[in-house]
Amino acid sequence: AADQKRKESRNYDATEHKMSLAELKAKFETGIDEQKPKESKGLSEQEAKSRYQRDGPNAMTPPKQTPEIVKFLMQFTNMFMILL
Repeated sequence: AADQKRKESRNYDATEHKMSLAELKAKFETGIDEQKPKESKGLSEQEAKSRYQRDGPNAMTPPKQTPEIVKFLMQFTNMFMILL
């Protein structure tokens, strides 16, 4: 299940910034006040816990790190470095 979520997150097309408040409210099932969004209270504690259980933490996976030895050896693949 976690691998499937990772694959889906890599292919995510973010279009939420183009949606109206009503569309966002429906899509994310939130209680946002469309007339006064700054006064909205957000999710209830119970709803937040439920979503955490269902979706996991709201965190991005860090990118894979290249080992230092590989970085060092990659320096020798440069054509100019070979000439020196």
